[in-house]
Amino acid sequence: MPEETFKEQLKSVGLTQAMLAERLGVSEQTVCRWKGKIPLYAKAYLDLLIKRKKERIVITQKIRDLQEKVKELTAIKQMIKKGLQDEQ
Repeated sequence: MPEETFKEQLKSVGLTQAMLAERLGVSEQTVCRWKGKIPLYAKAYLDLLIKRKKERIVITQKIRDLQEKVKELTAIKQMIKKGLQDEQ
């Protein structure tokens, strides 16, 4: 699979070139000149942002899965409680 382009990487973490420039303390023109030859520190920063975003996605999915389990267990609990009440 081909590597993401610089602009695709920026877009994937919700940054513009101007925002990246501000965060790295360089001018927007400097970021524009990088094109495909991104300095190591900028690449490392983008890679970190991308990794964190992927981790947030995984965590968010795990939270959703747990919320579904809680709903299922709550429904089971209510069925058991109703069953016990019916027996009385």
